[in-house]
Amino acid sequence: MAYDVIVVGSILVDIPVWVARDPMPGETLVVQDSGMFAGGKGLNQACQVARLGGHPLFVGAIGNDILGKFLRKTVLDEMNNDNGLIEIDSSKTSYAVPVISPDNQYILHVSGANHMLTASHVRNQLSMDFSARILMVQGEILPSTSIVAMEYMNKLGGIVVLDPAPMEAINVEMLQNATVLTPNLVEFAQLIGLSPLTDFDLCKGIEILFSKYTKLKLIMVTLGENGVMFAERGQKPVHIPAPKVNAVDPTAAGDAFNGAWAWAVTQGLSWFQSAQVGVYVGALAASHKGALPSLPRYADINLEAIFETQKDSNE
Repeated sequence: MAYDVIVVGSILVDIPVWVARDPMPGETLVVQDSGMFAGGKGLNQACQVARLGGHPLFVGAIGNDILGKFLRKTVLDEMNNDNGLIEIDSSKTSYAVPVISPDNQYILHVSGANHMLTASHVRNQLSMDFSARILMVQGEILPSTSIVAMEYMNKLGGIVVLDPAPMEAINVEMLQNATVLTPNLVEFAQLIGLSPLTDFDLCKGIEILFSKYTKLKLIMVTLGENGVMFAERGQKPVHIPAPKVNAVDPTAAGDAFNGAWAWAVTQGLSWFQSAQVGVYVGALAASHKGALPSLPRYADINLEAIFETQKDSNE
């Protein structure tokens, strides 16, 4: 099968809960709603590529358990192949609990099989001859595993997209091998060595990262409801606003942005146009509950309308 994007990353079961407010220390709080969905940053990004009509190869690990069977079925349903899915008998399938309140959102992550995916597994998967020239990696698997994939794509002269989340799993070698970097505002502050609560010059920070990591060609800082700051090396950063939506669950908005950007690039759009598509798709994802269920399909977007809306907002 011909693939246009390779995604090496996490796959897990998301069990989101919605609460009316953040709990006090030691308090038991009854949730307003809950769900159970397939997710993981790697799976989300691969599925977003597939839902827009792309052909991703997703490389990830599951356990030999009920949750793993649930995830394998999801991969087959979404991508029509599970060629890159590795079952690890000695590990449980990973899961996460996103907690969403009106004023806050955070995720509790249980690593499981995601941290059993090794560099050797990835080498075996990438030993085949692929036509794909875009690789997407994140921070929910072992850094050494991601680095093998990144070095592979760099040797091919392809595009390596690094979503640096969670930041605690991102190391210097990963940043040195990235072509495209897509942090949110908190991760961006951490990348330049500042507290997320500190006021800082976004453009100056972008200059710092370009000077520090020479392979970087593009930085896209996701700003939630405020869109994205788009910066190509050697050019002035440009703000891309997001469309107004009723945001109910931002869990997969960043993954939707990344997957849509990669898909749009494979369709021959410029990096900037692809970012415009990504911003729109990410906003649509935030307007629905659940990670994977929120990811838009090709029928949900209108490319001409996206570009026209962006043109109007910039005038």
